Amino acid sequence: MFWIALVLCLINPLFMAVVGGIFWRRCPVKINQMVGYRTTRSMKNEKTWKFANEYCGKLWFIFGLCLLPVSVGPLIPVYHENILTTGLVGGAIIVVQGIALIVTILLTERALKLAFPEKTPVKRVDVKPASRPEKPATKPEKPATKPVNVTAKPTEPVEETPAETVEEAPAEEAETPEKEESPETNS
Repeated sequence: MFWIALVLCLINPLFMAVVGGIFWRRCPVKINQMVGYRTTRSMKNEKTWKFANEYCGKLWFIFGLCLLPVSVGPLIPVYHENILTTGLVGGAIIVVQGIALIVTILLTERALKLAFPEKTPVKRVDVKPASRPEKPATKPEKPATKPVNVTAKPTEPVEETPAETVEEAPAEEAETPEKEESPETNS
């Protein structure tokens, strides 16, 4: 079981080192769907394609070489251990290698974003040609207002009534403050 775990743990770092070295030195020339670092951002144009493949290739080469001793080192102490222990150590190594792959993708996307920032959309300003005379501004018509019931108390909500039923209070019945005489008499 030890030898199987060792071979499985060496496949990923060796693949990363070899393919990373190839992409770093000679990246795929044309954008394609089969070979290379293929993300939406890397496939925008030839410059981003070349940059992304070279950058990711360099990262894979470095990470692959660094993962070789990390992959072999933990397996040596479990050489004569049982299958369960060897399998657990091998599985942990493969998880670390998977995390390394994800980190290379995140670093490459970050480098692409910094090297090729997306242009922010510019606000368009509509400019009228000088040869056209401008139309004079017209005042908008005021909407017709509905008359309000004038007998409503200020604390109650105002009810709107149709124009035909509104009656105005006569001017002489307007509210005037009256002095009330107090029941007390002066002595």
